[in-house]
Amino acid sequence: METWQQKYNLAGPASQTLGGSLEGLLPSADNPDQSPLRAAVLRRTRLILELGATTGMRLIEMATTRNKNIKRETVDGQSVWLISILGKGDKPREAVLYDDIKLLLDQHHRDMERAGTHLNAGARGRLRTLNNPEAEAPSPALAAAFQSPLPLPSVGAEGGLQLDDGLRPLVGSLHAGVKPRRLNALGMLERSTQESALSDVQGSLDPNAIYQSLKRFLTACADRADQVGAGIDTESLRRASTHWLRHFFANNAVEDGVEAKALMGALGHSSLNTTSVYLRSERKELVREIGKMRRR
Repeated sequence: METWQQKYNLAGPASQTLGGSLEGLLPSADNPDQSPLRAAVLRRTRLILELGATTGMRLIEMATTRNKNIKRETVDGQSVWLISILGKGDKPREAVLYDDIKLLLDQHHRDMERAGTHLNAGARGRLRTLNNPEAEAPSPALAAAFQSPLPLPSVGAEGGLQLDDGLRPLVGSLHAGVKPRRLNALGMLERSTQESALSDVQGSLDPNAIYQSLKRFLTACADRADQVGAGIDTESLRRASTHWLRHFFANNAVEDGVEAKALMGALGHSSLNTTSVYLRSERKELVREIGKMRRR
């Protein structure tokens, strides 16, 4: 967070008020960004961090969950935002979306519109889903609009490609026309030959692009930690990825006393045995600490 704030001070609104909420970091008409695109990218990075650390979402879930999956509900007398997530094995679950993260999400959507990446006519009806993560196959309903032999209508033109607010992605593209980098079979980065693979028709960002965006930021964090002598394991930080955020969420939940059954639901695990992996750290600590006691 220190690294993120240091970078955002130079790109975001000139006057920022924290006040325990992300709202004080967002731009306004009276307090615009100093460097709009750079600030927007940093806000997207913060959104990825917050979603991973507070919901335990997987990478592919961040790329395929949509606005329509977010609802305001009253639960046990408390009004909260809930996200319906479709995970591995088409297993549905719900996660809580904190109010300030919802504000950051809404700002990210405004950033996409300003960058002109909220619609992608070049995707020709392709919509990213859990079972179509690369958005290679067109959505039947959307593809029908692109069957005409006439040239594609310009985005936003009368009768042209229109924004479906329900299909807005949680994490979207902010750079038009950029080719995503992928890992090849040898684990080396290579550029995709499909320029339109970056986003689907509603601007959903390619999962590999989300992954690389976060990796670049975590590397910057490790570099800064080395520079200031923070005394942390920076090599582990350089290896961290989006899945590390999921472990971060689970371990913090255990530490804060979240019951195993509730955590199993939050993580989308099919078995409590899978969730119990996160309980072992407490068990190790128990054995280690009790081992210090003398037999009486």
